[in-house]
Amino acid sequence: MEEDVVEEDDLHAIISDIIRINKRIDKIWSNSRGWAPDKAADLLERSRLDWIVSLSMCLTDYVSEFTEETRDGRQILGYATLGALVEGTMKTFLSLYYTDYEKDSSAPRNKGGIKNPDMLKFEELRQFFDKRIFIGNELEWKDWIKKIQERRNAIHAFKDKSLGTQKKLHADIVMYHKFLKYIEMHFPPEPEREGNW
Repeated sequence: MEEDVVEEDDLHAIISDIIRINKRIDKIWSNSRGWAPDKAADLLERSRLDWIVSLSMCLTDYVSEFTEETRDGRQILGYATLGALVEGTMKTFLSLYYTDYEKDSSAPRNKGGIKNPDMLKFEELRQFFDKRIFIGNELEWKDWIKKIQERRNAIHAFKDKSLGTQKKLHADIVMYHKFLKYIEMHFPPEPEREGNW
C-alpha cells in the first residue's frame, strides 16, 4: 500500500498551526481562575500547558529526512513527542470538564477515590475516552490513539516494536492536528466569546 506523502512546506504549515493552537490553549486555560470551576482551575494552574507548546515546537525536528544512522532513534523520539502531545491534549480536555469527569462512574479510581486527569496513565486515558468520550463519529480516533500509544512506548527501547516509517510519522502529525482541532472544538466556551461556564 502506497503511503501518503505530506509535502515539507505543508507539514511546516500544519506544525505552525499546532503550535498556534497549543499556545492559545496555554494562554487561556492556564489562567482560568475566576471564570472556570475552582477544581478545574486548580488542575489547570498546576498543569504544564507550556510544555505542550514546547513539545509542539519540537515537531519540526522530524520533518527533514532522517539519516540512516539516526532513523530509528528519531522515529522513536518523534512518536514519543507525538504521544506526549496526544496524552496532554486528552488530559487538558478532562481537566476542563473536571466537574463532569469526577461524577462519572467510569472515571479511573484508586483507593483514595477518583484519579485526577493529571495522574492518569495513557492507557487509562485511552480506555476512558474509548468508553465515555468517543461515540458515533468519534470512533475513528480509537485505533489511531492506540497506534500512537504503541509507537510512543517504543521509547522503552529494548523489546522489538513497530516504528512505522517517517512518512507515517508525518501523516500522524497531520492527524494530531485534526485531533487537536476536533478536541478544542469541544472545549467549554472561553469567557471572551460567551461569558462564564
